[in-house]
Amino acid sequence: DVGVGQAIATIVKYTLIVIGVVIIFQTSGIDLSALGILMGALGVGIGFGLQHITNNFISGIIILSERPVKVGDRVEIDGLAGNIVKISARATTILTNDNIAVIVPNSDFINKHVINWSHNDKKVRISFPVGVSYKEDPERIRKILISVVDDNPGVMKEPRPYIRFDQFGDSSLNFNVMVWTSDYIDRPSALK
Repeated sequence: DVGVGQAIATIVKYTLIVIGVVIIFQTSGIDLSALGILMGALGVGIGFGLQHITNNFISGIIILSERPVKVGDRVEIDGLAGNIVKISARATTILTNDNIAVIVPNSDFINKHVINWSHNDKKVRISFPVGVSYKEDPERIRKILISVVDDNPGVMKEPRPYIRFDQFGDSSLNFNVMVWTSDYIDRPSALK
């Protein structure tokens, strides 16, 4: 899985950097205990100034370990919909349907509501309304809609599509067409 590989690679990369820096300090003869007090005081001052960056870094570690989102997932966050193409320590890159890369801070994935369309698998159900004239026979409309759905190559055969009469509208009989797809998860309006 691409997401697992990238998560492991990122965690190993940062672990090796920290170990490398410690080894460099120790082999060059720098006393780390003396630097510890100085770094602690400096860390408090920098921490206040960099608390958002630190928040995003820790959120990145949480994302990489818990994996609520991963590379390749289709997500929606704050009205933004797209595919995750990269998860780094500070931010996650989402590619929209318009081929626009949007950089989202990792803390947003921890603190906000995220819709992950492909968390379990790449199969989603899409529902959309269809309104027809009151003059039409509802059973005939249901058969026509089933025929259209069955002829569409983007609609999965299993689970079966479902056509439901929804309500009597102001000027139409309203049906709800519910279909499953794995091909149009990125473009539900194109399937519609």
